[in-house]
Amino acid sequence: MTTQRPFTTSMTTSMTRRLGGALLALALGLILPASASAADFVVNSNADTSDGMCEDLPGDCTLREAMEEANVNTESDTLYCLQQ
Repeated sequence: MTTQRPFTTSMTTSMTRRLGGALLALALGLILPASASAADFVVNSNADTSDGMCEDLPGDCTLREAMEEANVNTESDTLYCLQQ
């Protein structure tokens, strides 16, 4: 006949921590975006305005707009300034 080890408090704590860690990882995976990628912004306007969008159309991306959009995410974005 084999004897079973009693279910101890340390085993319960260990299992609770593992389960808690797994649930935390699952929750973060559902909340955080799947992938945030860095962006390239081409500044092609000397104006100091912002309509909230840095577009690729000629003269429609100011330095202010590019910086505002680059600051939205945490990735390392690149700003290119065209010489005019």
